[in-house]
Amino acid sequence: MLVFSNHTSLTWLDFIPLLVGIHPQFVVTHQYDKDVEWILDRREKGQSKKNRRVEFLVHWKGQSQAEATWEKDIKLWQFEEHIWDYLTRASSSSGGGGL
Repeated sequence: MLVFSNHTSLTWLDFIPLLVGIHPQFVVTHQYDKDVEWILDRREKGQSKKNRRVEFLVHWKGQSQAEATWEKDIKLWQFEEHIWDYLTRASSSSGGGGL
């Protein structure tokens, strides 16, 4: 295991793409300076697989529910636990039939 100065640790699995000639894509991530109170809803936008995206209605801490905003799932990476909580609640309230 390699450990870098920013406390990032890598194993040999992290180097497989480089060893087989696959070049990783780097994505610039968005980071929020506020915290999620609750995920209220989920929706899919777009008609085809190619342009489909998932958004979550986010109730932010310190704001009213009326001020909740729709946020792209990919931008909510730092709130993964809140998303899993919402998905668990949504699937159990629908009788386990999915979303």
